[in-house]
Amino acid sequence: MQESLTELIELLSIVIEEKLEWENMQDLDPVYANLFHYWDDEDIREKDEDYRSLQDSEMIKLIDHLKNKDIEQACNISFLKATSNS
Repeated sequence: MQESLTELIELLSIVIEEKLEWENMQDLDPVYANLFHYWDDEDIREKDEDYRSLQDSEMIKLIDHLKNKDIEQACNISFLKATSNS
């Protein structure tokens, strides 16, 4: 999980370094909301290994979608259920 967090931090650093136009970032609103859901579920992940595995897997998918600039797929990651790998 630490590796995933490191990658997310690196990705967010790239976003800032590229000086993207923030008004265009509104397309990512669902991603932000779902990330808060992920962070809020920390206590559940500590108690439920299956849930942790599901959410960690979804985080990896989210990072991959963002790296590939596939915003539509990234917005579908809710951390509530498994999504397809495509």
